[in-house]
Amino acid sequence: MKRVFLWIIGMLLCLQTIHSQESAFRWNATGLEVDDYKQLKLVIAELQKEDLEQWKLTESQIRQTVEDKLKSFKITPLSKKDYTVPYRLHVGIQILDTAFQLKVAFERVVIFRVGKQEYHNFATVFQRETLGINSKKDNSHIFRVLDRLLDQFAREFVKVNQKS
Repeated sequence: MKRVFLWIIGMLLCLQTIHSQESAFRWNATGLEVDDYKQLKLVIAELQKEDLEQWKLTESQIRQTVEDKLKSFKITPLSKKDYTVPYRLHVGIQILDTAFQLKVAFERVVIFRVGKQEYHNFATVFQRETLGINSKKDNSHIFRVLDRLLDQFAREFVKVNQKS
């Protein structure tokens, strides 16, 4: 009887360990899951002054475009200096003469150790990017493409977080 009792306790402990391991590792997660998806830190990468002038772009136009898209999905954009959330939307535009690259990335804080030293950084868990050429240096083309990439992100971000 004592052996049966110990065996049952051992099985229960094994089942509890298996269950806790399943909940600790969420392999099915997208990385977009957050506590409050209605607030999102926004970081716009700085553009070179010459690029802004050639394409007649301003950082405020870019920021306004991104903020308007997020607000259309009922997401409040937070400033990049807001540290209340450990994740961010990073938008980058690189320009070289008539060519451009757009990148929309969702990044999370990661913490790792090397020996006794602890490091903090951002890791990209969602990214959409594209390359383009516009010989007229027409900034409306960049904004159309940026709108499409932001739409892809926002739809996926909201979809994943409304399930939770």
